[in-house]
Amino acid sequence: MKHRTVIYWIIAVCAAAIVFYLSCNSYRTKPATAAVSAYEPYSKVSPDFDADSAYAFIERQVSFGPRVPDTPEHSACGDYLSATLKAFGAEVTEQTADIVHYNGEMFSIRNIIGSFQPEKEKRIMLFAHWDTRPFADRETDPQKQRQPIAGADDGA
Repeated sequence: MKHRTVIYWIIAVCAAAIVFYLSCNSYRTKPATAAVSAYEPYSKVSPDFDADSAYAFIERQVSFGPRVPDTPEHSACGDYLSATLKAFGAEVTEQTADIVHYNGEMFSIRNIIGSFQPEKEKRIMLFAHWDTRPFADRETDPQKQRQPIAGADDGA
């Protein structure tokens, strides 16, 4: 009798272990849901970063000189940026406005917007300023404080 009780307990423990094992691993047999399969697979569409190319674009932008609004340098650089975005396949939109500067002078400003694949619902937005300040008021050399800034770094 004692022998049968031990066998029943062993069978019960084994059965419980099998049920536990099957219930814990049941997620492996579930089919994928429609929500998961509705996503588009990711594919890399942008080129790798090229330091030499980035430097060449910065060098070209700086070569126009300080890009203070209402100057020929500002206009020429804006035309270059617009043409370059178009050459890379962007739809270009420009916003222009006349604003009053803090000292009462009027300035014409220009925003250049390059849109890639505007039909997509999910896209990335990147913004950058490309014009420069008309004077370097934080320059340590007082002789240079009234000069425009080159705009080669984020001190534009």
